[in-house]
Amino acid sequence: RVALALEMHDKTFNCAQCVALAVADLVEVDRETLFKVMEGFGAGMGGNTQTCGALSAVAALVGLANSSGSDPYTSQNIWGTGEARNYIGYSNKQVDELFAEGLKEFNRPKRMAIYQKLHTLIYDDYPCIWLFNRNTSTAFNKNLRGVGFDYRGAVLGSVWKEQSQTP
Repeated sequence: RVALALEMHDKTFNCAQCVALAVADLVEVDRETLFKVMEGFGAGMGGNTQTCGALSAVAALVGLANSSGSDPYTSQNIWGTGEARNYIGYSNKQVDELFAEGLKEFNRPKRMAIYQKLHTLIYDDYPCIWLFNRNTSTAFNKNLRGVGFDYRGAVLGSVWKEQSQTP
């Protein structure tokens, strides 16, 4: 792998690209995408020579190799017995045990099987009935700037009105 990274560096690939492509078989991302993503980390992140591109690539690769995406464990605070967002008071000892087991398991297929079983138990218990899903529409003046959007809808963090241009 080291020899491959050095060979690519000699072909003018940046350090981040060399590291990423040398270990591309360890992550679930194709080589072309890795090449493109790592381009911005080259020459010290965007060419500023302040941050090591190889080290930045390693940090990104660790995330790619170990990420479970949207981790199913995050729903434990909703379905776990006594958890802060378990507003309905749902409780199932087997579900709690599976959350704990899933948190300790690092083998992705085994972890997936644990959470599939956990979600099947919750589904079979049918702990709540969702009555509606609120649909919203938001309209803004075309001169309004700084409006963001996320899964909840419009986020009015730092909003300002663009100054009118008079002819």
